[in-house]
Amino acid sequence: MESKSYNLAQEELPRWINTTLGELTIQGKFLELSEFCEQVIQEYPNSIIIWNNLGNAYRQLQKFAEASNAFRKLLALNPTLSDGHSNLGATFQDISAFNIAIECYKTAICLDSKNLNAHYNMGLALKSQGKYRDAIICFNRALVLKNDFVEAHCNLADAYRCEGRLAEAKEAFNKAFSIQPDNVFAKHMLDALKGQKTKSPPDQFVEQLFDQYAPTFEYELVEKLRYDLPPILGELIVNRVDGKVVDSVLDMGCGTGLFGAEIRSFCRTLEGVDISKQMLQVAEHKNIYDKLTHKNIRDFLSEAELNHDYFVAADVFEYVGDLSEIFNLISSKTQKRVTFIFSTEHIDTFDYRLENTGRYSHSKPYIEKLCCEFGYTLSHFEIIKLRKEMHSFLDGGVYILESKVA
Repeated sequence: MESKSYNLAQEELPRWINTTLGELTIQGKFLELSEFCEQVIQEYPNSIIIWNNLGNAYRQLQKFAEASNAFRKLLALNPTLSDGHSNLGATFQDISAFNIAIECYKTAICLDSKNLNAHYNMGLALKSQGKYRDAIICFNRALVLKNDFVEAHCNLADAYRCEGRLAEAKEAFNKAFSIQPDNVFAKHMLDALKGQKTKSPPDQFVEQLFDQYAPTFEYELVEKLRYDLPPILGELIVNRVDGKVVDSVLDMGCGTGLFGAEIRSFCRTLEGVDISKQMLQVAEHKNIYDKLTHKNIRDFLSEAELNHDYFVAADVFEYVGDLSEIFNLISSKTQKRVTFIFSTEHIDTFDYRLENTGRYSHSKPYIEKLCCEFGYTLSHFEIIKLRKEMHSFLDGGVYILESKVA
């Protein structure tokens, strides 16, 4: 099947409509963009440009059913539009319907073999399914079309890493870094693959990582990786207080609110902080937190009044190497005895380590050293199966610390 030549710029719309569409998109005003498109589509129901903009606006607003409908309307007008099939595929990918998304990308590529986004996004979908060899093929095809495509180099490198092809992973990350020397993802992953020991990744690395994962985070973590840490930590707290209500809990690195949902009914006040705005938007829709703050955990602890009874970090310290500042801030800024509960990726060495996954692992002796330094008592430690990594489970350490009364 050959794609008919179609240039969106050829569609005739009043200049003020095109100008408004462009301005709202550039400004990131997607709610206003969706409302504008809904209004003008009444007068121009056969406009592919408007249906396309409406679909993209809905995707940004995480209204995936509406986005899918908009792209289907677009394809009803022109079923040979490769980008329409690619955009529809991206919408299915947003909700982790990877097989349907891949079929959409295949159609897009059949219509236009040079559709860069279709090749790249199909690589992402295959990578999410653990089909790394097929993903590598897609990313390489995207790079044939655009050799300076940094995101494709980074995802190609990560697929190589997951395949255990570490030399090729380093080469691909180096290529990304040479194109974009300020790329924090490439720099951090190169440090990890080279065995460098850093104190923590750049904030931008963590923020970008979780902003990207926000739409599919819970499916990926809970359904695919069999992650059940939040109920484990929730049960530990409930058992400690014998079913009574806790006054105040701070969920550090709250993400989409998985732990918050477990503890909400057992605390009077629940506050969450996270570095990812996209993750916080998902948490906000659940209406379980009394307050949510978009901030780095260290900055939050430095600036906020810490009147909480429980400080909880569920699957957070994997993205913080040196924990000394966080331990110090909680200990030094609280005037009462508090409980500090957290998990780590567990190792048996004496310190912490940056793994080639880009995450950090911590040992029990390292945590015990920090307890002595900053005045905590270790009251509970256990090793659990944290979540799946490739074909096996990672060991996780679960800790409960008590701060000493001044």
